[in-house]
Amino acid sequence: MSKPLPINNNILHHIRKLSPEYMAAFLISLAEGMLLAMITVAFSRYSWTGSTLGVVFVMAGFASIIYSFIYPIISYKHDWLFSPRLSAISLFAVTSLLFISTGSPLVWIIIYIIKSAITTVLYLQLELRIIYSSQKDTCVRLLAVFYILAILGFALGPILINIFSMSNTSIILTSLIFILGAYMVKKPKLETPTTRPTIRNILKIVTHYKYLWLICFIAGLSGESVDTFIGVYGLLKGFEETQALMLITWFMLGGILFQYPLSSLMDRSSKRYFIIILLFFSILVGATTLYWDTYSLIMILNVILWGSACYMIAIAGLALIGSHFSGVARIFAISFHALFYNAGTMVGPAIFGYSIDLWGEEGFITAFSVLLLATLAFGFLNIIQPEKEHRETMTGLE
Repeated sequence: MSKPLPINNNILHHIRKLSPEYMAAFLISLAEGMLLAMITVAFSRYSWTGSTLGVVFVMAGFASIIYSFIYPIISYKHDWLFSPRLSAISLFAVTSLLFISTGSPLVWIIIYIIKSAITTVLYLQLELRIIYSSQKDTCVRLLAVFYILAILGFALGPILINIFSMSNTSIILTSLIFILGAYMVKKPKLETPTTRPTIRNILKIVTHYKYLWLICFIAGLSGESVDTFIGVYGLLKGFEETQALMLITWFMLGGILFQYPLSSLMDRSSKRYFIIILLFFSILVGATTLYWDTYSLIMILNVILWGSACYMIAIAGLALIGSHFSGVARIFAISFHALFYNAGTMVGPAIFGYSIDLWGEEGFITAFSVLLLATLAFGFLNIIQPEKEHRETMTGLE
């Protein structure tokens, strides 16, 4: 009888097996990072207010929330609506709207609404394929590789825009990368429920795990919402345009460098206490960013550490889902992860944009700290009075 593969070799085997999914995540995120850099440049060139930028991302988040909810319900009977090929064509068409105008907020709202709805489903399909292909002792780390490559793509986007600027070349390149990434996505084979999903048993998933969904919400707010506004924060600090865009890259670099080792540590510790430490550390390094008035090595290191903690919160949410759900209920749980995550990406920009209008660049980090402090308090309460463990059979979805 042959010996089982060592765990590291086992992980490498799964990584090679999932390489198309990882490459798709990298390319889609790369195109999204390029769009984020271009809209940041538009904010600077056309003198938009923070609230204007916030509206764009609020509308995008709203579209993502809707698609996160309807995807597991509709996909069983009308899966052609979520075809990767249709997604690729739609992403190419909507990105091409930038040829009409790069300075119109309305054009950007249309682009971000359609783009966010499509990419939300693509990411859900990729996450499901990874979770279904992984084992219990490798799931967190395989998801970490997925997020690392997604963040890497997102981080490289602003660098490409620094090279090509906001030009026709960058618009064409963004469209082509979207097409290539979407074409590489393969739809997961969803398990057919033996009982028909109803609003009642779907909502049970939410009501039984309030703290879990709060973490997913904060993950979207502290990850994507922060990297959306950290470039704007740099511009308001008086940094050069290229320096402000690089803050986005440094923030995401923290997730790239530390997600895998942090995921390994999370496998060996209490997830509840681990999340508490993440929240506290995110507040600490976020607040210290206010003290650096110049673009320096110390500030860059500060932003990298900030990104490492913020992006790890998203992995923590998915790890909790993997340990609490299985079968059909897991499909709905992952969709709810995306729903609450995107709710964070929607609410975060609205709050951050309004805070910037009221108090300048300091309002951005102040709002971030207050929101995470509230979550931290809820986390301590969850440790004192932990939520009861409910299995997927509690929802009636089997």
